[in-house]
Amino acid sequence: GGKCVVLEGSGVWGAAGEGTNLLQPHGYTTLSPANGNKDEKSWVYYKPEFSSDAKGITDILKIMPDLLTSFPTNGGLSVPDGSLDRVSSADVIVFLGSDKEIYGS
Repeated sequence: GGKCVVLEGSGVWGAAGEGTNLLQPHGYTTLSPANGNKDEKSWVYYKPEFSSDAKGITDILKIMPDLLTSFPTNGGLSVPDGSLDRVSSADVIVFLGSDKEIYGS
């Protein structure tokens, strides 16, 4: 499968780690969680050949499938500098915004 990174964008410390922990038992290759820019809307970006991985991730994390979107072709995802290396090597990027509370899910 592809490599997946979970980005924290809700301002809730640890949510991305929690999301990463939920994916690992399902056999996903997860990079260490990273920070995203704070935003309300969650989304899942994927490279075209990893759409099934991305769909499985939305099911596990209970993210609405309509938030699935393929990678921007320019590769220009807006993330903090410290997250760029992980984001650029990931095949699926999960961004947890403040609309998504995964604690206790």
